[in-house]
Parts: sequence; C-alpha cells; structure tokens
Amino acid sequence: VALGWYVWRTTHSAWALAVFTAVILAGQFLFSFAGGCLADKHDRCRLLMTVQWGGLCLAALVAAMIALNCLPLPIVMCLGLAIGIFVALEYPLRHSLSAELVSEQDRLSARGYYSSAC
Repeated sequence: VALGWYVWRTTHSAWALAVFTAVILAGQFLFSFAGGCLADKHDRCRLLMTVQWGGLCLAALVAAMIALNCLPLPIVMCLGLAIGIFVALEYPLRHSLSAELVSEQDRLSARGYYSSAC
C-alpha cells in the first residue's frame, strides 16, 4: 500500500499506479506455484522465516531509499515485482504451516479465522 501511495504521490498518474499494481500481481501469479512446491518439499518453518526475513530486508531497503530520496519509478517497479514474489512464496507456506500448529479439534475454527484475517 505504501509503495502504491508513493507511486501516486510522485507521478500523479493513474497509469503508473495501474502498472505498478499489475507488476505486483504478475509476481504473485508467476511464483505462486513455486511457493506451493517449496512448501511441500522443504522445512516450512525455516523457509517461512527466510521469506519473512527477505521481506523485512526489502522493506528496509525501500524505507532507506525513500528517506534518501533516491527511488526512481523503474526501481519501484522492480521492488514491486520482488514484493509480489515474496507474497507468492509466503502465502502457501503460512497456510500450510497453520494446519500443523493447530490441534485437530480446533482446526475448523482456525481455518475460519485464517480466512477472515487474509
């Protein structure tokens, strides 16, 4: 949301904002299958922590570049693609890990809560 607002504030162009949103969604679309495959084949907890750390580093990079006022639109688009990739990797990991963390009797209510929170 913050990067979308940044694109709007710097360009005042609905077209640039639409392209930015499309880039994020393209990253999610292209890498969601890979995220599901990784969730099935590797240690989910460790992989989720790695993806979360990667997202944290990406957010810190964005914050530093905005603070230094050196964030041109092509770099914003690349960062949007990276955000989309991290979201595509994180979602299936988080979803599959929630089934392991909740007992069998509480699983139905946990899935309902999970669905309403996302």
